[in-house]
Amino acid sequence: MNTILEIKDLTVRIGAKRVIDGVSLSLKAGRITALVGESGSGKTMTALSVLDLLPQAGRVEKGSILFRGEDILRMEYEVLRKIRGRHIGMVFQEPFTALNPLMRAGEQISETIAAHGKAHPSRLAGRVEYLLKTVRLSSDTALRYPHELSGGMRQRVMLAMALSCDPEILLLDEPTTALDVSVQRHVLDLIKDVQREKGFAALFITHDLSVVNMIADDVCVMREGKIVESGAKDEVLSSPKHPYTRHLLDCIPRLGDKRRRLPISS
Repeated sequence: MNTILEIKDLTVRIGAKRVIDGVSLSLKAGRITALVGESGSGKTMTALSVLDLLPQAGRVEKGSILFRGEDILRMEYEVLRKIRGRHIGMVFQEPFTALNPLMRAGEQISETIAAHGKAHPSRLAGRVEYLLKTVRLSSDTALRYPHELSGGMRQRVMLAMALSCDPEILLLDEPTTALDVSVQRHVLDLIKDVQREKGFAALFITHDLSVVNMIADDVCVMREGKIVESGAKDEVLSSPKHPYTRHLLDCIPRLGDKRRRLPISS
């Protein structure tokens, strides 16, 4: 199977704290890999490392991130800048803060396309309309500002922006966390449908194994900056080998069950 991105032994510090500790994983064309774990486990920092978007105090201590065999961590800035958005797209957790409140949705999608020269100026409007249709939004959404859109619509605009240059990889950071359950399901179905149609590799970050069950092909379970278990979704969810994975599964709400909490790390 075609491996597009490979993270090898990645270790990252934020100030004095090690937030990623020897992480290795790979993304394959046509497959969705879920990176799952509780808040603070290092999931988002792993995704930000791929695009060299770590916080100012963050630094990679060791490891490599190979995109088509080239190490992103050693690329010149201008080379990496061309990869961001064009070859690797990202959907952030909170679209309301990620979108520019002073620009209409269509303008923001157009800006992304124009930045990478993926469409002639005369064809931008048509490209925007096509992308909105792809994420199941009407064409008049292009004329609306972020505050005029619902949470699910804003998330779909973010997805349209991330897809605008037909990336080979899509990074999705908890894209459904702030949405109602019914809207969440629609967005998950949309992501899976588009991924199947386009065939890109995806890294889907979440803390919810019920979401993993709906969308993922492969799973990496992360705890305290380390991958503690990985494998095909069906294998990991049906026969978890690590105690932490079993604890995560026990925390999935079931009708009639008492609420359970993850054990406190020692």
